[in-house]
Amino acid sequence: MDSRIAKLVCKSQAHENGGKISDAIQAAKLALEIAQEIGDPEGQCAALAQSAYIHMRLGHYPQAEANATAAIETASRTTYTALALRILGNCASYTNHLDQAEALLHRAVDLSRQLGDESGRAMGLHGLAAVVYSLRGQFNLALSASSESSLINQKIGVDDWGSPLIRAEIYRMIGDRQQSRKALDELSRIVEPDSVLMGTYCCYQARLALDEDNLEAAERWLQKSRTISEAVGNPILAVWLRVELSRWARLQGDVPSALAWAEDGVSHSKRSGFGYLEVLARVEQARTIWAGGDPASAQVLLKEVLTRAKECDLRYEQARITFYLTALAQQQEQENTTMLLTEAVNRIVQGGWAFLLERERSLAFPLITAHLKSDNPQVQSATKALMEPFARVTPLPLHIHGLGRFQVHQGRRPIPDRRWQRRKAGELFRFLLLQPAYAIHRDELIEALWPGQPTKSGLTAFHQATSAVRRILEPDLPSKFPSRYLTVEDEQVTLHLPPGTTIDYEHFERQVHQGLAQQDSDLLVEMVSLYTDDLFPGDRYADWSAARRERLAQLYLRVLTALAQHFLESGQPYHCLDYCDQILAREEWNEDAVLAAMKARLNLKDRPGALALYDHLKETLHEELGLAPRADLKALAESLLR
Repeated sequence: MDSRIAKLVCKSQAHENGGKISDAIQAAKLALEIAQEIGDPEGQCAALAQSAYIHMRLGHYPQAEANATAAIETASRTTYTALALRILGNCASYTNHLDQAEALLHRAVDLSRQLGDESGRAMGLHGLAAVVYSLRGQFNLALSASSESSLINQKIGVDDWGSPLIRAEIYRMIGDRQQSRKALDELSRIVEPDSVLMGTYCCYQARLALDEDNLEAAERWLQKSRTISEAVGNPILAVWLRVELSRWARLQGDVPSALAWAEDGVSHSKRSGFGYLEVLARVEQARTIWAGGDPASAQVLLKEVLTRAKECDLRYEQARITFYLTALAQQQEQENTTMLLTEAVNRIVQGGWAFLLERERSLAFPLITAHLKSDNPQVQSATKALMEPFARVTPLPLHIHGLGRFQVHQGRRPIPDRRWQRRKAGELFRFLLLQPAYAIHRDELIEALWPGQPTKSGLTAFHQATSAVRRILEPDLPSKFPSRYLTVEDEQVTLHLPPGTTIDYEHFERQVHQGLAQQDSDLLVEMVSLYTDDLFPGDRYADWSAARRERLAQLYLRVLTALAQHFLESGQPYHCLDYCDQILAREEWNEDAVLAAMKARLNLKDRPGALALYDHLKETLHEELGLAPRADLKALAESLLR
């Protein structure tokens, strides 16, 4: 390929990545003119493929398909031919032909493999994950293809934005928010400001925030995404953004605004011709109409959308819509509820989409509870079929604060303190947190929390407390559904903490040991600020919490002592005195703290202050413990007196 053409194609790619679409089109057009003028087939293929790519990103699918087809006809076995095949595959997906898209993308992967083009092969695999498997709801296949693409990119040293993008969305959907955030963190390191990718990144962050009812954070991310979307004009991002803006308004109870955003999203999706986007927008429109108190209209719309989802082979969306139709039929006491429930359950179980119940628990659990005791054996069987896969769905992580207070956040939502006061639920929960592997035999637990109680009374109190904890953590869980946080099996009581759970005092212990071992004063200072007071202050007089509380308190004193010594040796006496004061507020007889404080006073030329510290220690030791200060302190005091 002529070097001038190669430079112009690269320039076009750079402009497109930076959101300068007009410049990108002009550079590709100029490259094509030069290639045609000098008769360079590979150059023509490259320029046509680049032009096709830009038009595809703009949603101009007929123009993109025409340019990509021309590129393949110009040169049948180049890396740009493979790019053209990938573009045709994407366009086939965006125009609702997933089988055709899958075949074209496989051809692109095979050609890239034959040419030894590992970068092209990685992009083809990403295309399969993004615009075929994900849309169908084949999430395991999507993760597998995306993972293979990522490995190739790592091997050849190419920045990989596709794999984290796919993983972020799939993990979010299945409820693994920790992995979703990890993927977004990967993406943030390579995404360019003001690009389509940055707009998508912001939109995905907003989705996560909305999943956790963090409406304030969602609003910030949506505003950033909206600014970028309006600048770059990408049709896919435009619809995603409007769907999330509608959801944000709906969760705030602002139905008119939510409906306006949803209808605008539907209009954008219809202009794009991408059936998947249309289904997403119209489902959100139906949810908003439903929230506005018109279930009949929502039902009519969802039936229409279900037909569209079937036309586009969107299998997960079919399951989701059928589930919504079931909930609507149940609410309106319609005769077809049983038939719809059976269909929804079959779709969810066969597709491996039990996580849908977690995402839509406010609809799912009342529906399931109503049918668990159905007289219809088929309905009973279908409902029970959801129990096992649901038990494997990861619930929200817990964020537990025990230092100086007791507070639990589920995801980003705080659990009100008053709930933990019911039937010793909070004490049971805290007790389990301090056990090895968060598990203990039932009889040991009863003896610790209800000592001296008759066996029957102890068991009754135990069952009431465990039931209360389950209800606190999963308030709408049907009675026969297993708790995913607390189990009692073979008389073993176990608290299950989901991935992503944080416990402040465990974090304190780990970080302090690391900080002491590495003499990392910055880390130790951070840990001191974390230790606002002793562990579980409300259980200060409970025997079961005493040992762990004392261990943490002694570790805290070690940190204070280490920092006092560090600042003394580094010539910062005021900082040293600050940490010594914190130690002596807890232990007036702490001789290490008094010695460090005396030396700090001497560094400040305050001999009387140093002697006063010694005198107070001497008096305290004598009155409290009947002891005298140790030799090094006594020698220092005597030297000052001399």
